[in-house]
Amino acid sequence: MSGEVGKEDLIKYLEERIERLRRELSILEKLLSLVKEEAAEAEVTEEGEARPESVKVVSSKGNVIADIVKAGGRIKVVFTETLPANKPAVKAFLLKLLDDLVDEGVISSYRVNERKGFITGIEVLGNPPRRFYKDLELAIRYVWSEIRGNGGG
Repeated sequence: MSGEVGKEDLIKYLEERIERLRRELSILEKLLSLVKEEAAEAEVTEEGEARPESVKVVSSKGNVIADIVKAGGRIKVVFTETLPANKPAVKAFLLKLLDDLVDEGVISSYRVNERKGFITGIEVLGNPPRRFYKDLELAIRYVWSEIRGNGGG
């Protein structure tokens, strides 16, 4: 009788084995998710340049107020209308955010394109994480709504 396994032992073994496999499957799914996310960030064309990504920044009224375009290690923000450079929301919020990101090492640097006291665009150098785009989009929407009124244009 030493070679026989009782039904209770078999049930217990199978339940434990299934639980271990579920935990392993959960770990593998999380790992796959991370690898897919990293692969999407590092996706390159045949020429070796990063594929441009574009994010349209939309006001609360549904108007496109800016495009955030990424190509390689450079991000360009192109506004559909200029922003007054001297407005407190621009200096105290948008440019402060970019300064903080430089200080934290999230981006290398940035340059504001300005003409006659109005911001026409912003160029950002670096290869920031995906979260940067959402933060930048939200900052632009906030500044736009502060300058243009709560409707945001």
